[in-house]
Amino acid sequence: MSVESRHIGVILGLTAFAVAVLCGLAVDNPMDVTLSRALTSLAAGFFVGALLGMVLSHVIKQHVTQYIADRPVPTPNHAAQTDSAAQAADEVKKDL
Repeated sequence: MSVESRHIGVILGLTAFAVAVLCGLAVDNPMDVTLSRALTSLAAGFFVGALLGMVLSHVIKQHVTQYIADRPVPTPNHAAQTDSAAQAADEVKKDL
C-alpha cells in the first residue's frame, strides 16, 4: 500500500468518524452506541479510502507513463542549427 493511499484512507476514516460522532450526538444516542458506530465508520472509511487511493494512484501512474511515452523529448540536431545559423548570417551580410 502506497503512502498516498494510506493518507486518503486516514482522511476518509477520520471524516467518517467525525460525522458519525456528530450525528450520534445530534440525535441524543447513548455514548456507547455513538462511539461503537463511530469506530465502525472509522474502520470502514479507512479501508474504502485506502482502496480508492490505490486505484487513483494506479490510474495517475498509468496516465503519466502514457503521457511521457506519447511526448518524447526531442534530441537537438547541432549540425542543422549551425547550418541554419550560418545561412541566416549570410543573408544578413547580403542585406547590408
